[in-house]
Amino acid sequence: MDDFGQFLMGGQAKPNPQANPVGGVNQYNVGNLRPVGSSTGFQQPSSYEEGIKAMDDNLRIYGTKHGINTLRGVISRYAPPQDKNDTEGYINFVAQRTGLKPDQEIDLSNPAVRHVISGPMILMEKGGKNIFGAKSAVAQTTAQPTAKEATDDFASFLMGGKAEPTKEEKKSTPKIPRLEERKNLLKGLASVADIAISSVPAAASQVVYAGGRAFGQTPEEATATAQKVANAPSIGKTFGITEDPAYKQEATRRIMDKIGQYIGEGADAISQKTGIPKQDVENMLGTLGVGVGAKLPSPKTTALKLQEQFDNRFPKTAQAPSAKPTMSGVGAAEANLQNRVQVALTEAPDYLKESLKNTPIEKLATEENIKVIENHNKFAKYGLVPTEGQALENTSLMSNEFNARKTDPNLQARFEERDPKLIQGFNTIKEKVSPDVFDNDPIRLASMPLDKLKNDYINDQANIRALYEKANRAAGGSQAPIDIGALRENIINGLKEKQRTRYVPARLQADLDEVLAQGFMTPEQYENFRTDTATIARTSKDPLEAQAASIIREKLEQVPIKDEFAQYKPLYDEARKAVAALKAKEKNPAYKAAISDTRTPDEIEAGIPHPAANNFVAKHYASNTPQVNIERMLDLIGRNSPEHQALNKLKIDEFKVNSGIRNDKGTVSQANLNKIIYEQNKSNLPVMFDNMTVKDLQDLADVANLSEPRKGVHSVNVSNTEILRQENAARAAKETAENIAAGLTETAINMKVPFGGTILRSTLGGMKAERQAKAAAKAAQEESEKRLSPKAGIKLKDIGKE
Repeated sequence: MDDFGQFLMGGQAKPNPQANPVGGVNQYNVGNLRPVGSSTGFQQPSSYEEGIKAMDDNLRIYGTKHGINTLRGVISRYAPPQDKNDTEGYINFVAQRTGLKPDQEIDLSNPAVRHVISGPMILMEKGGKNIFGAKSAVAQTTAQPTAKEATDDFASFLMGGKAEPTKEEKKSTPKIPRLEERKNLLKGLASVADIAISSVPAAASQVVYAGGRAFGQTPEEATATAQKVANAPSIGKTFGITEDPAYKQEATRRIMDKIGQYIGEGADAISQKTGIPKQDVENMLGTLGVGVGAKLPSPKTTALKLQEQFDNRFPKTAQAPSAKPTMSGVGAAEANLQNRVQVALTEAPDYLKESLKNTPIEKLATEENIKVIENHNKFAKYGLVPTEGQALENTSLMSNEFNARKTDPNLQARFEERDPKLIQGFNTIKEKVSPDVFDNDPIRLASMPLDKLKNDYINDQANIRALYEKANRAAGGSQAPIDIGALRENIINGLKEKQRTRYVPARLQADLDEVLAQGFMTPEQYENFRTDTATIARTSKDPLEAQAASIIREKLEQVPIKDEFAQYKPLYDEARKAVAALKAKEKNPAYKAAISDTRTPDEIEAGIPHPAANNFVAKHYASNTPQVNIERMLDLIGRNSPEHQALNKLKIDEFKVNSGIRNDKGTVSQANLNKIIYEQNKSNLPVMFDNMTVKDLQDLADVANLSEPRKGVHSVNVSNTEILRQENAARAAKETAENIAAGLTETAINMKVPFGGTILRSTLGGMKAERQAKAAAKAAQEESEKRLSPKAGIKLKDIGKE
C-alpha cells in the first residue's frame, strides 16, 4: 500500500499480549462488562478488538431487544443509579462529548451511532490513562511535528489546539509533506461533514469522529475533534477554508478514490488489506451512510450517493478529472448525471433493471430519464407499473392513454389496478408502523396511550408519597417538621394574590383551619391534605374552586421546615423536585386528559376504555396539535412503544378514510391525499413517524397523483367523445360489410347506415384500404406496447449526435 493509502486507512497499535487485570477487570474489557446473564465477575476478552465488539454488541441488543432509543435510556440501563452510579453525571458526560441531547431519538441499529456513543463511555469506564498506550506506526510518523508545524487555524483546531507559529518560525521550519497532506485531508473531511449532512451537529460529530479515526487519530483525539465540530455552525465557514482547494475537491477526491479501491469488498477484506481493525472499518462504511439519509445502504450505493453530492457541490476541474475509467473524457455535468442514474437504478424494481441491463449507462444519462426511473421506483413500491405518460409526468400523454382505454383492454387493466394497489399500500404502511399492535378497535387503540399516561401518573404519585414518608420518618416523632405558622401565611397570601380566598371549598377550609389551629401537622394529615387538594384541583367542575385548591396544594408542597429540622431539608427537597416534575407533565393536554379518568377500579379491571379515547387522536395527535405537545407525549409513552404504534395505526387509517376509502373499498382521491400529506400534516408528520414512513407516505401520495385521471386545473381529458366516435365508426363499418354481402347499392346503404356510402367507397378501394387497415392496427399495437412497456418513458440518448 502506498504512503497515502497507509496514511488514509490508518493503523492501530497492537495490544499488549499481557493483559493484566486491574481490580479484577481485564484491560481489554473496555466497557467493564459482566458476563452475559451474571451480576458478578467480568468478561475477559483477549484483545481490544474483542472488547470493543462486546461493547458494540451490548449496545446493539439495547436497541433490538430492549427497544432503547435515547442516550438516557442507554446509560440508565448500562449504569443504573441503584448500583450506586452517578447516572445523571454519566449521561451528561456522554452527551457533551457526542453533541447528543439525553432524550434525542437515536438508532442503535446503526453501527456509526453505536461507535460514537461507545467512545465517551469507554473513557468514563476506563479513564484515559488506561486506554491510550503506544501510538500506531502511522501516528508516530505523523505526530512528530510540533506546534511550530501547525501552520493554520484549521489545522491547529483539528490537531489539538496548537499555537500558531511566528513568522520567523515559519521561515525557518520547512513544511513536512505528510503534515500538509494530513491538513488537506482534514479540510476534505470538513467538506464531507458540511456537504453530506448540511452541518447538523450530531451527525457532523459522527462523520468527523469516524474520519478522525481513519486519519490515524486516537479515540481521545477523534472525540475531541468531533465535539469541536459539533459546536461549529459550519466547519468550512468557521475556519475560512471554503475556497481552499483541499476543502473544495482535490484532497476529498483522493479520499474517495482511495476508498473506492476497497469499498466493494466488505469489512473483512478491507481489514485484512489495510490492517485496520474490522470494528473501525465497519464504522467508516457506516458513517458514509449518515450523510445520505439512509441507515446502512449498500457500499456501492453509498459511494455513488456521496460522490453525487460532491459533484453537485464542487464540479470537477480540468486538473481533477474523474478517477472512473468508464467516465474518462466526459464533463463534470455528464459524470454527475451518470452517477445519479446509477444511484436511481440501484433502487429500481427488477423488471426495470432487467429491461435496461444491456443499455450503456451513458445512453440513460438525462434529467428526464432520472425522473422516469424514480417514478418507476415509486410505483413499484406499491406493486404498480407506470404508463409512459405517468412515468414522464406528461399530462397530454396521460390524457391520450386514458381515452384509449376502451379500445385497449391491457391499458384498461392497468388503470383498474390503481385503487386496489393503493389501498394495499396504506395497509402495508400500517403494518410497518404497528408491528406489536394487533387490536383493530379504534377506541381500544386510543385508550392504550391514555392508560399508559394514567399509570405513569399513579406511579409518580406513589413515588412522591414515598419520598415524603422517607423525609418524615427521618425527622422522627408523630408531628411532621412543618412550620405551621409559615405554611398558614403562605396559603393566605397565595389565595389573596390570586383573589381566590372565597372559593376554597368549605370542607377543605374547615379541615385546614382545624390543623392550623392545633399548631402541628402529622405525616398522615399532611399527605391527606396534599392528596385531597390535588384531587379537587383536577376534578372540580368549578374552575375557580379548582384554582383555589391548586394554590393550597402548591403551598403545601413548598413545605416550610422548622429551623430545628433544617438537616432534613434535602429529603424534602427531593420530594418537592418529584412534585415539580409531575406538575410539568400535567401541563401537557394529553396528560391532563389521561389523569382526568372517571372510571371506577372495577371498570378499569373489566377493560372499559378510557372515557377520553373517543376524541383523543383528534385533540392530541392531529395536524393542528402543537409539535411540542406531541413530542412531550411521545417522550412519556415511549417512542415506537406499543402505545405510540397504536396512535400511528389510527393515523394511517385516518389518512385512508379521508382519502375516500371505506372498508378497503372506493377510489383514492389524490387531491385529498396530497393535501393530507403535503399540507395539513406537513409539520407534524416527521414528529409522529420515522423518516422512512414519511417517505413511504409521500411516495404513496405521488403515485396517487400520477395515476389518477383528473388533476385539478391540469385535468386529464376524460371525455368519452373520441371513444364514442370510434365505436360508431366501427359499428358503421360492420353494417356496411354486411350490406355489401347482401348486394345492396351505395344509395340503399346510405339510406340504412349514415356515412355507409363513404365506407363502401373505402372498402371497394381494394388492397390499398386493406394495407392501410393493417398498418393502423400495427401502429395501435406498437403504441400500446410503448405505453405499457416495462421501461415506459425511457428515452436513449444518441451519443454520436451530441
